[in-house]
This record gives sequence, C-alpha cells and structure tokens, in this order.
Amino acid sequence: MLQALGFTMEGSKYQTVEECIVEAGIDAVWHVITDFPGYSKWSPGIRQIQIDGALKPGTQGIIRFPLRGEKLTTMPIELTRVENGTYLEWQGYPRGLRGLVRGNHYHRLEKLGPTRTRLLHGEYFTGIGARVAWSIVGQAYVAGFIKSTAAIKAEAERGS
Repeated sequence: MLQALGFTMEGSKYQTVEECIVEAGIDAVWHVITDFPGYSKWSPGIRQIQIDGALKPGTQGIIRFPLRGEKLTTMPIELTRVENGTYLEWQGYPRGLRGLVRGNHYHRLEKLGPTRTRLLHGEYFTGIGARVAWSIVGQAYVAGFIKSTAAIKAEAERGS
C-alpha cells in the first residue's frame, strides 16, 4: 500500500511526503536506502549517489539525477541525520545557491513486525529561494517521489 501524503506548504517550507507499508523487515529496507551504489539499479530518478565516508552526520557526497528531461544535475549533499536502522536524512543544494535553497531528503522507518515496515519518505525545501525552486520542479518532484517510494518498497520486498 502506498499513500501519497502529498505536498504541504508551511511558511517558506515546501514538502512532499509519501508513506507505504513494506512487506519486508526493517533491516532489509535500511539496507536498500543505505546501499548508495545500488540506487542506480532500482531508482527511477536517481542515477548516482556517492558518499565519501562513513554513514554519519557530516559525511559529504554527491547525487546525480535528471532535473528536466534526461540532462543530469549533480548536486552536493551532506548526511545531516543518521539513526541507525530507523532514520536517514541528507541535505542537498544547487551549486552556488547554498544559502538560497536547500532540500532535505529523508527516510523514516518504523518496525511493524518481523517482516513489515512503515516507510515515510519525503523531502522539504527551505530558504528564501524555496518558493521559486518549488514552482519550477514541484509537480515533477511529487510524481518522482511516488515512483521512488514504490521502487524502495519493491526492492526491499524483492530482497527479503
């Protein structure tokens, strides 16, 4: 089951959140979302995630994805919150625009049973440029999140 919780706007924070129940254990889902080289195999939108170091806050890397069409955008990211097995968040920002707009991409996992996990998957944009950024990519972003959440679910269930 995939539930699109949709788009919300709070002041200068623009957010999309998707929720689903994954018929796989929490460890299997955690493995999927932290296997950064594996994203290119199953993710419909992310072509590459490269993390340069340990899975902990402050570790930096890059993410590559098509922003519009097939032209790839490369964005620096930094892990901002890691709670082993239950929460992963990274922050990205367009090169040269760090102070204007930031996107925080997150996955929150909740164990519902030995082979069942609730996944909350979302992103929120903040900064003075968030409204403009959302007006450019918002609709495509929400559609991409629905596909991406379904892909995480499918990959975790396939591997469990």
